[in-house]
Amino acid sequence: LSKSEEVLLKNRGYTFNRLLGEGSYAKVYLASQRKEGRPETNLACKIINTKMAPREFIVKFLPREIDILSKITHPYIVHVYSIYHKTYNYLIFMRFAEMGDLLDYIVAKGELPEKVCKVWFHQLACAIYYLHCLNIAHRDIKCENILITRNYNIKLADFGFARYVADANGKNILSTTYCGSLAYASPEILRGRSYFPKCSDIWSLGIVLYIMLNKCMPFHDANVKVLYKQQIAKRWKFRSKVEPHLTASAKNLVVNLLEPDFRKRIQASDLLKNPWFTEDGLCMNDECHLALETTAKFKDDMVFKKRAKIVKSWMTKEEKDFTVVAKEKEPLVSVSIYFDPESVQKKPTRKKTAESASGGAPSAVIQRIPSALEIRDDSLKDEDLPDIRKEDEKEFVQEI
Repeated sequence: LSKSEEVLLKNRGYTFNRLLGEGSYAKVYLASQRKEGRPETNLACKIINTKMAPREFIVKFLPREIDILSKITHPYIVHVYSIYHKTYNYLIFMRFAEMGDLLDYIVAKGELPEKVCKVWFHQLACAIYYLHCLNIAHRDIKCENILITRNYNIKLADFGFARYVADANGKNILSTTYCGSLAYASPEILRGRSYFPKCSDIWSLGIVLYIMLNKCMPFHDANVKVLYKQQIAKRWKFRSKVEPHLTASAKNLVVNLLEPDFRKRIQASDLLKNPWFTEDGLCMNDECHLALETTAKFKDDMVFKKRAKIVKSWMTKEEKDFTVVAKEKEPLVSVSIYFDPESVQKKPTRKKTAESASGGAPSAVIQRIPSALEIRDDSLKDEDLPDIRKEDEKEFVQEI
């Protein structure tokens, strides 16, 4: 941003503090907002430079992202306060997650205790149920896109690949774009055919839950054909040091999520009723129900459009001020309690220290998994399970 643009934003109450991260055509800054009669609020501001972005992104993905972000509001989805536009830049002001993303947290802490996984994964499941009820598929669910607040609640972020999955008549629309991260992509995406995006979201949830419990990837190969064969053959296992301490309901849920046949895969509505959650009394809170009611007024407009409105880009003249793309909105009042994952003690037989991000898994005798979990591959050793690394998270966009 130029000095004059920073002055314009300062007049609106926004101040930029420091750079948090950047990509090829977007940067994220830590910003603060001052409002009369209110304490200063820290926000994250994503600045998208459309002059640097590919035309497909400007024509297809950015309009969808802005449209969806301007309408949704949920306690476990990162809240977008406002969206502005000026010449080549789009500015998205959103909730700042003080504790970083889930991937960094797992790399630092190691595999998470099951009780922590249950609370966070239930929050994530509530967010996906909300989106799917509104016929929205996220299409890029991964640990890097799950943020952690200072109260240790999670927020689903990055709707760059999100889209509506039903037409005006309520008919499901198949997706023909392979997008997201290879490690989280479902078998139906890898086979290169049209797919149901909601079902693929559920598969990605399974990968996330597996990583939370194991601190490694269930499948990993740079070759798409090899990766697809691993998924179809259900060639995965729980780590031997983790498996004995997991409950049967946790293991069964991972199995149901990582079902290679999308027709047999669990749905978001059934996911919230899963015994893993209900046995501890976890259910949708009042804010989650309020979120659905609040967004219901947009439901008729939340339909797939073949030709989305193209965002302004490649302007021929400099605009004098920022245009409000999405009016400022307040987040839903959240009564989410402070959740301290450090207070949840791991079992004494498990290591409390975090493993190195690049360290291999220790060798151990492979434990047998009870009844419903006989699908895992006994020929796999712990050393065969790839540890998670930040550099593994690469995104792909390809028409199929």
